[in-house]
Amino acid sequence: MTDKIEEFTDAFLDHIGMEEARVYLERGRRFRDMPVEDLHQAWADAFDLVCGHGDEKWREDLNDLGAELRLRRLEKPAHLVQDAMKRASARVSSFRGNDEGRKTVRDDIGRFLDEMEKPKN
Repeated sequence: MTDKIEEFTDAFLDHIGMEEARVYLERGRRFRDMPVEDLHQAWADAFDLVCGHGDEKWREDLNDLGAELRLRRLEKPAHLVQDAMKRASARVSSFRGNDEGRKTVRDDIGRFLDEMEKPKN
């Protein structure tokens, strides 16, 4: 059972990543020429703003920077966001009982399941 959950989780996260990359490419790949070190720092800064502080106006930047990293086959620089991850974890804990937050996750999973059921040509 645990293997199935892990497979589903991996597939769901891959789906989200591919969708973010698709949207980023459609918008013109604005971070294409950014040097790797700058790209890593920009992603870390956006991660801190969105996940660590809940500032959603930076969500598109975070997604686009992550997509650029993915397209270049670079790892996200987790070592640069340790403090932000702690703040994010504390924020998530504070959402317990937050119906709107849970609904967002349920909706995302529902869209993923709908995509999985579509015929593959």
